[in-house]
Amino acid sequence: MLAPMFVQNLEFDNNPAWCAFQFVTAVVDRSDVEAAWKYIDPDLQLARVQMWLIRQGLATPQAPEDDLAAAIVRQEHELWPRFAAASLARWRTRTYVNAVKGPWGLLPVEEFPAVDLALIRFGAGEWFGPRGDEIAEFTVTTRYNGQVWPVAGLGPFLAVPGWPPVEQELPRSL
Repeated sequence: MLAPMFVQNLEFDNNPAWCAFQFVTAVVDRSDVEAAWKYIDPDLQLARVQMWLIRQGLATPQAPEDDLAAAIVRQEHELWPRFAAASLARWRTRTYVNAVKGPWGLLPVEEFPAVDLALIRFGAGEWFGPRGDEIAEFTVTTRYNGQVWPVAGLGPFLAVPGWPPVEQELPRSL
């Protein structure tokens, strides 16, 4: 469970850490895909659906399914529940929730590889823990869209929709 004490400096809902925190708590604490989906950048939503369709054998780079992908992104297709369950399992693995026990929280370091991108770090452990212990951490990339900072990637990556979708690695900092 994410410890609220680590987010006391989140004063408003229009900053990268707040949006990342909303996504991660929906995944880690509540297993709530619909709540998490609201905090995801449209490019990541589409890329995630495209990759899932390819892995399920429902689309290929040679036979893309743009209309089907768009319907799942909008949660308007009968495949949404299957996709949502698979996404939750993948996100929980990517955030190490199944491997680390104990409180989670925001690490006090944000990196900005571009003016509209932020890398937000979460961790568990002492500081999570005694000096010298490794801190299990993961990164969420957010991208400013002119209004808010939705999650655009898990790790220091940006999702790029396509058939197949890809992850673009980001530089660590400006």
